[in-house]
Amino acid sequence: MLLRFDDPSAYLARLSDHDELETFAVLRIVERLVSQPRADALLVLDVEDDTVLGETVVGAAAWTPPWPLTITSWPVARLHELVDVARDHAELTSVVTTPALADALVALHGAPSRRLGLAFHVLTAVIPPRVGAGYRRFATEEDVPLLADWLPRFLHEVKLPLLADPIDTARSFVRDGRMHLWIESDRPVACTAHLDFGRGGTHVGMVYTPPELRGRGCASRLVAAVSQHALERGRRHLTLYADPENPTSTAIYRRLGYVERYLHVELGFDRPA
Repeated sequence: MLLRFDDPSAYLARLSDHDELETFAVLRIVERLVSQPRADALLVLDVEDDTVLGETVVGAAAWTPPWPLTITSWPVARLHELVDVARDHAELTSVVTTPALADALVALHGAPSRRLGLAFHVLTAVIPPRVGAGYRRFATEEDVPLLADWLPRFLHEVKLPLLADPIDTARSFVRDGRMHLWIESDRPVACTAHLDFGRGGTHVGMVYTPPELRGRGCASRLVAAVSQHALERGRRHLTLYADPENPTSTAIYRRLGYVERYLHVELGFDRPA
């Protein structure tokens, strides 16, 4: 049975007994909606009624257009119901989901114009990287122009579209205290952002070093420092997505202690799916 929610808090309550690592991709959307409501959000669960166990959540999806429709789980046999609801809601141009559901969606609606793998990694203890120059600091308003320049470059490299104004995005990261910089010789040489989620998770994203500054371990030291800072704040596990087609970045994260947990896929469509 497909259930739609207008209240993100009520949606989260129905997911409270689920593994927050398995539902991360949906949690990060819905938790933000609690503090920053949006009238165009689509929050959907699929529930099965068991005579012994009662109602059980077997599917979870969340969407804030134009960002991707995100599906962490859903019965394949009923995927068409979710897609119909989504298409009635807005133009469906991208989806993040599991490989099995991505294949089912492609079988139903044709080949996408973009298919990217997203390997979800988890860390519970940092393995210190090689000692090097520099230190971590939070980004400030003065760093916004630089971050606004780096953000489109990062998205271009990871083959993702730019869906929001870079200045606004950078300023939001700074205002929320979620953007970190690695500083060498008094200048920023790498950046990354964090997002706390669930009861004990912190996600690390947008890891970027300009090409001319790579190969010196700046990003490794920054990710390690941000991860350790989160653990010292009482967070229990760190997570990040890595490109499974990029063995260099994957090896860097693994050396820091990140272990792959599962794979997600992002599908992009030139026309509504």
